[in-house]
Amino acid sequence: MPHPKLAALLTMVGITLAGCHAADGAPPKRETLDPVQMQAYIRRNFSHIPNLTAAVDRVIEATNGGQPDGVTFTTSAAGIRGRLLVDVKGDGTDTARADLTITYTTPSLGIAGGATITIASLTSPNLTGSARGTLAITGGGGTFVVKNGSAELKYPDRPQMFISAANLAITGANLGSPGGLTGPVTILGSADFHAETKSGTIFFEGSAAGGWRIRVVSPDFPTFIVP
Repeated sequence: MPHPKLAALLTMVGITLAGCHAADGAPPKRETLDPVQMQAYIRRNFSHIPNLTAAVDRVIEATNGGQPDGVTFTTSAAGIRGRLLVDVKGDGTDTARADLTITYTTPSLGIAGGATITIASLTSPNLTGSARGTLAITGGGGTFVVKNGSAELKYPDRPQMFISAANLAITGANLGSPGGLTGPVTILGSADFHAETKSGTIFFEGSAAGGWRIRVVSPDFPTFIVP
């Protein structure tokens, strides 16, 4: 059976990559960043969380010796190389793929010593791009920290979006355990973005009703919150 922290690490990758990919349908054909459309995409992404959780459970199954569809990876003393497919909408009409490499900072310590992640290719019917960042696991495998994350994302007929200074903490009940996810996943932190002439910060923060929400702040358009 794989080391439990390996399952935990790939679980985090599943969550974060699925979140990057989740776009519901092709954007309108325009070459400017539309804040109204941006808010609509983020809101729809929240509705896809059960499908993203299902992808995470497939990752857990794979790291514990199973052979679920859409998860392939190999391990070595230096790290992990793999591919993850995510059925974003849950109906087979929008499959996102990530080709990634995780390199241990200190190979003798494995993931416990930290790692860097490089996503050489993000592809879906509506998106292409790449991403990178550093990873750490805390709380016995229950919390994953992404530091100095960045990404370049491109939708058809839309300006390229650049993500920088992404610092996130992902926490969930039984995150990465053989039994799969048994409770909600919480994402807290922030990331900067810019596209064309617009820029701002995306905050992942706790909500008054419990759980977490996304708040987007920009000098170029009014603040909005999802959900």
